[in-house]
Amino acid sequence: MEIPRSYLSLINDDIEYENVSFSVILVTAVKLPTIFGDFIALAFHQNIDNKEHLVIVKGDVVDKENVLVRVHSECLTGDTIGSLRCDCREQLEGGLKKIEDEGEGLEQLNEFKPQFDNLIHSVIL
Repeated sequence: MEIPRSYLSLINDDIEYENVSFSVILVTAVKLPTIFGDFIALAFHQNIDNKEHLVIVKGDVVDKENVLVRVHSECLTGDTIGSLRCDCREQLEGGLKKIEDEGEGLEQLNEFKPQFDNLIHSVIL
């Protein structure tokens, strides 16, 4: 799987939304083989709150309509170690399976950095 050239046009976009201007910068695009299929991982940085976001994509979806999209809030305990206190990992994996079945689509993983107390709360309670 090659990285579509259309993704290289995403390197730097200035966005205006609800009278707020911010920049979204493509940091890297790499091939990402997974147990669900071969994808492309696109890492973006946006300057409004200085966070990074990951988009896992299959196919060339730039400027296409009716693309399968799923937005996922990262969950440290669920996504990485399969915590049974949530179903975050199952949702993430289900999205990737569906995209593979459809042949194209994307799953956006929004960076979520909980406060230390919230992380401790999610682990011990």
